[in-house]
Amino acid sequence: MRKHPLAAVLLLIALSLTHFPAHAEDRTKDNAIRELLNLTGTDALVDQQIQTVSKLLWKQMTQLIKKAHPTAPDELFVLVENELIDAFMDTKPQFFAGAVKIYSRHYSLEEIEGLITFYRTPLGDKLIRTLPVMMGEMTALGVLWGQKVAAPVAIERVKNKLQERGYDL
Repeated sequence: MRKHPLAAVLLLIALSLTHFPAHAEDRTKDNAIRELLNLTGTDALVDQQIQTVSKLLWKQMTQLIKKAHPTAPDELFVLVENELIDAFMDTKPQFFAGAVKIYSRHYSLEEIEGLITFYRTPLGDKLIRTLPVMMGEMTALGVLWGQKVAAPVAIERVKNKLQERGYDL
């Protein structure tokens, strides 16, 4: 059997051309998702999370360092804090690459474009501005509800069921 290198090259070119639109479509969708993430202020939220998480890690690391090196100078703790924040900031692109994949799995390009259109409206802009505040309020409500309402009711019901079966607490 004779090998036809030209035929193989042509076949590879043809196959690569058939896949090109999908790659271009993927890039278009990825760019739209990144635009949506930017429009919705995701970058600022990630920065806020970085500050929160790095402070928690800093506290833990500070305790470990102080335990192991009680005479460690204060500038060492500043160095640790800065290094933690820098490390998180340097890896933000990995977070956004993952976020793009998640959005891509759940939304079509047309849906992403629809969200972008919505978030550019006055109502969409209001949602972007108020949602973080509302989520904070909802979280506080959830904690309060759990502590003051749901947990006492749940505990009382469990105690009653246990008592019905002869188990006292």
